[in-house]
Order: sequence, then structure tokens, then C-alpha cells
Amino acid sequence: MRATRLLPILLAAVVAACGDTIASEPTPEVRDPRPQLQTGDLRVVAARTAIGWEARIPFTLRNDGRVPIVIENCGGAYGVGLERFDDDWASVWGNVVPACRSAAIVIEPGTTRGDTLRFFAAFPGRNVAPTFSRPARPTATYRLAVPVGVGAEPGVSPLAPFLGRILVSNAFTLELP
Repeated sequence: MRATRLLPILLAAVVAACGDTIASEPTPEVRDPRPQLQTGDLRVVAARTAIGWEARIPFTLRNDGRVPIVIENCGGAYGVGLERFDDDWASVWGNVVPACRSAAIVIEPGTTRGDTLRFFAAFPGRNVAPTFSRPARPTATYRLAVPVGVGAEPGVSPLAPFLGRILVSNAFTLELP
């Protein structure tokens, strides 16, 4: 009997919690300082080439945690993706990374690492990669996404498996002429 009285309360709590996760329209004109991944600019204008669009997107990755952030890479190249806001965030582009394994890039707690995404996306119908996984839009709101591993807690074996997650940046506007 008691469980049946708690069910409506639990259901209401779940619905309320889910309501907080619904994506709201991001405002790329105002920088959100909370993400550990930050773009250098809030507006990026890509250049149109003969076969696609290209741009340089500077960014920094700040480690606010207590454990190292670890990035798998190949000679310094690592995965960076773009997510676009179309009623919700969705992955729409990812860079091409060579298939090798180099010593991990480690960002220690309290430090920041800067880098630049050399963005390129081929026009639809070209035999070139990478391309957008959804149709490109002339102007849209994007954010960077970087898969990272998180080092073991202090005192835990360094052989403990890394916990993977994806860090996302502040929102920014990408214009494709």
C-alpha cells in the first residue's frame, strides 16, 4: 500500500527532473564561462573554397577538476567534433584523425591547454571528407565536442580504467558563405 502512494510522488519527481534536461535555445552572443572548453571567438566566418568551407577555430581546454584530463591522439591530432543546435544539440561534423597512437596528451588539474581546430567540411556530393552529417546551414549555433578520459583519483592504481566523457564548449555562431 505504501509503495502505491509513493509512486505518484516518484513519477512527479522524474518528470520534473527530465524537464530540466530539455535543451533551451543557446545564446552564442553571450559567452557562457562555465564550460571547461572555450572557443576563442563567439562568431566564426568560414571561407568558401573550391571544394568546401574552412576556418580556424581557436579554443582552450581548462582542467577545473582534481584529476588529469587525458586525450588520446596520433602525433598530436585528436578528435574534435561540432554539435549544432536544431531544437536540440546534435553531432553534425567530426574531423579526420590518423589511425595511430601516441603518448596521451595530459592536462593536469589547474592548467589550461590551447589549440586550434582547423575546420574543413566538403560541399555535398564531393568525394572528399569530412562532410556535415546533416545539411549545412548558412548561419547556425554550434559548439565544439572533445572526447577525453579522466585520470584515476589520487591513490588509485594508474592501471585503473579511464572514465570517458565528452567535453563541450560554449555556444558560438558559425557562418558558411
